[in-house]
Amino acid sequence: TPSVKSFSDKYVSLLLKDGFVKNPEAKEPWVREDITAKMITLLMLFGGTRHSEPYHLWFNDVIPQHDGSCKVFLRHPSEALTFLPGENENARKLYLNELGLLPRNNNSNSKSYKAGWKNLQVNEDYSAPIHFIHPAAEKMFKELYFIYIKHFRPKLMALRASNGGYSHPFLFINNWDGDI
Repeated sequence: TPSVKSFSDKYVSLLLKDGFVKNPEAKEPWVREDITAKMITLLMLFGGTRHSEPYHLWFNDVIPQHDGSCKVFLRHPSEALTFLPGENENARKLYLNELGLLPRNNNSNSKSYKAGWKNLQVNEDYSAPIHFIHPAAEKMFKELYFIYIKHFRPKLMALRASNGGYSHPFLFINNWDGDI
């Protein structure tokens, strides 16, 4: 039988504390750490997502709650509704088509834009909730989400626009020109 590779749980806290530090002297969290990688790691380790699933998240698929928790929904890349104001009746594939984009699971995408999607069990809204297995990880994800949405994502979207890139609803954005 083939050996199974795994990440030892004794290193998880060390990974989350030090594993994403890019610039230990920086005061801004988005300069100090790779927040994108840390958020994706939290989704995989504590939310049980496959490595490609976080790339299908839209910025509005994360819904912070007043009680400190955070609802996160994986939604079918093409069939789910947008859940965007004014666009609520449109499927994601239609909305993306209006932007000149394809859902990330479409095989016509370039390798850098494509993300795998297995037949995830979804509800009638083509959604599946992500349940964090530890409240501290959920709280950390929520705090990082606020930092990411308020400080990091807008700068990346502006950088994309200045480089001729397009606006899109995906949560995680490629940092084309290195650190911001």
